[in-house]
Amino acid sequence: MGNDGTLTCSVIYLRLPPLVRFASVVRVVAASLAADDNFSISALAELRTAVQNAFELVLEEAVPDDRGDADTALDVRFLVAPGRVQVEFSVASDVQPFAGALPMSHHSEGSGAVLVIENGRITLTKRATPETSGTQR
Repeated sequence: MGNDGTLTCSVIYLRLPPLVRFASVVRVVAASLAADDNFSISALAELRTAVQNAFELVLEEAVPDDRGDADTALDVRFLVAPGRVQVEFSVASDVQPFAGALPMSHHSEGSGAVLVIENGRITLTKRATPETSGTQR
């Protein structure tokens, strides 16, 4: 919490080539941020799985041939607040294939993670279980 009692949130950005071999980078960053906030072992495993699935979904829809493109990048934004890690994926390109390739909106929950697809952006939110939600930042 901030000095005035407001919830603080850290934001981390990554820009990666849109290739499946970089999924591990996103998984490691997400898991590290969650581990720093005392997520349980099972919550960490669920987060890694959900991040992998979201990453693959982005690549399937936005970059169909896994070769990538010199003009295309995968932008990943991590928002971290006490007891919560949110990961947003979007594809940056001159053509913006991602915006039209996914449904305009979709919301699903499973394994304790919430996946929202809206306006060309995939957002994955995972919360720590209440008994492991931990450190104040």
